[in-house]
Amino acid sequence: ARLTSITDPIKIWEEPRDLGILPFDANSSVRFDRDELNKHSAGVSYSVDELSVVDFLASLANEPTLPGNGFSFTPVTVGEVVRAVRHFITGARGVDGVPAFVIKASLSFFFPLLTKLFNLSFSSCSSPDAWKRSSVIALDKVKNPSSLDDFRPIALLCFFSKVLKRLASLSPNFSPNCLAETQL
Repeated sequence: ARLTSITDPIKIWEEPRDLGILPFDANSSVRFDRDELNKHSAGVSYSVDELSVVDFLASLANEPTLPGNGFSFTPVTVGEVVRAVRHFITGARGVDGVPAFVIKASLSFFFPLLTKLFNLSFSSCSSPDAWKRSSVIALDKVKNPSSLDDFRPIALLCFFSKVLKRLASLSPNFSPNCLAETQL
């Protein structure tokens, strides 16, 4: 609606830049080094010892289910996994580089395996290390950033970690008030 009221061509092209749809002018006088942005937004760690998805699944094969009558997730069904995957409309690629549309297009082949993987994650109270990683990018908060505080870091998560979180939040045993958002 704002674009319809603008008649100046320069102002028209500024709108998509302000919204982050188009990049800002490459001749801008203020530039920040990638390392500066990273240091300013640091907080995510990475371990070279993390397990691959295959190694994670192998490690679960010999582990017993945790004993006790405490909290547990109800096993998810194939239909719930399909609905959880289809819930997401994002086109962003996570750290794994796999776009959601590839997973959605492959659902008929993968959904039984995904269902088993999500249920193993719930029963073992764990998930593959690769799902815990993210790619952090800095978005401009203002039109012409002049300081590191003018950027907002966002994390692009692995698509499967988003689906796991969605399934966990839909579990009948899950209460949104019992865990902090950061614990999911």
